[in-house]
Amino acid sequence: MEKTQAIVNGVTITLTQEQLDFINQQSAKKSKEERFLELISDIDISRPIVNLVTYPSSLFWGDSNDDRMFEYDWGNECFWVSHYRIWSIFYKEYKMNYDAVEAFMRTMVEEHFKLKGVTCSLGLGLHPDWRKWHLKLKL
Repeated sequence: MEKTQAIVNGVTITLTQEQLDFINQQSAKKSKEERFLELISDIDISRPIVNLVTYPSSLFWGDSNDDRMFEYDWGNECFWVSHYRIWSIFYKEYKMNYDAVEAFMRTMVEEHFKLKGVTCSLGLGLHPDWRKWHLKLKL
């Protein structure tokens, strides 16, 4: 197995190609905020979907495929985050536990959605009839 030597802070280290590849992957890894912005790049934060008849205290955000990503229930000050589309990414890719993801989401919501003091929660399904009424609003 081929090994590579490198001098780091005056110390010579020897690495296998596999170790070197791993280090390169880690240094190329996106920050959590960069990944979050990538995940929401397909939504227009300034234009939430509103249906005051059916959901009088909620705003929704979804992507161009009408997949639900977020719901803000201002009556309960709760910001629901899609498990499948957002939450699980940080759990899997960044090895964050529930509390860490919740705190990170709160920061992202405050910064990018401009909603302060909300509780971010894992939203497994959000509202099941999202597509039905969302498509009606688009017509």
